[in-house]
Amino acid sequence: MNNHKNSARLSSSSPSALQVAMTLEVIGPKLKAAREAQGLTLRQIYERTKIPINHLQAIDGGQNDDLPEPVYVAGFIKRYAECIGLDGQTLSDEYRKVADEANGLNKNNGKHHAPPPVYTTPEYLRHTRVDRSPPTYKLWAFNALIIVGVLSIIAWYVQSNYVANQPDPTLVSLKESAARYRLPQSDNTAPPPQSTSTTTQAPSNDKSNKISLSATQHVWVEVKAMSNGESLYTGYLEQGERRDYEDPQGLRVRAGNGGSLSVDFNGKVETLGAAGKVAERTFASQPAVAQ
Repeated sequence: MNNHKNSARLSSSSPSALQVAMTLEVIGPKLKAAREAQGLTLRQIYERTKIPINHLQAIDGGQNDDLPEPVYVAGFIKRYAECIGLDGQTLSDEYRKVADEANGLNKNNGKHHAPPPVYTTPEYLRHTRVDRSPPTYKLWAFNALIIVGVLSIIAWYVQSNYVANQPDPTLVSLKESAARYRLPQSDNTAPPPQSTSTTTQAPSNDKSNKISLSATQHVWVEVKAMSNGESLYTGYLEQGERRDYEDPQGLRVRAGNGGSLSVDFNGKVETLGAAGKVAERTFASQPAVAQ
């Protein structure tokens, strides 16, 4: 009904204005039908194209009198059509062609030729949506950075677990030394390369030799009686642990870490040896040969 009213209103105007209005009456409903088929509102079209809503309403209704100059309307038609998936350039060119011919008619005092036919077939439909732009270089670069970051975190996590599960080389060496010291050894066996051996004598009036061992941290210890060569203890002492031993002829003490074992002999407390090194000492009331 609005289209008929527009045609009646323009019937008294110049033929050129009537041609432009008739062209818009064909293009406008076509845009409106495509928009409604996609479930889009004029508000959504405005948010995407920034074409004023009152102009969009005028285009939908083919109301040419409510629109600005044809050059602006042609631009509105192009953006509107591309937003809803139509060939905006073709529709815009069609409108501008009629508008340009109408302007030429006015300049030539109404001399004009028959207007070009208006196509009503849906040849302007396009197969792709305008808002589905292909991924840009920045998007690919951003995704690549995320992938690299995730892989770096995974590699760091795996490496950390691997290192944490590896045994401490110092403890492994200490355990190997402890296993070696548990084997029977003859008197002529050479001491370990880093071990030290000394003999501490007690006063001559003592009939028995007593010592007290105290561990300042986890340490391997071996205690032997000088009277019969029997091993009184072989194993580990924990931090704060204390053990007492006694033998008439003396005691021989060996530790995997001399700095971690304190010895109380005749009221004198001292460290068995240097920190981090194997140490061996003999505590006896009579002189004994260093081992």
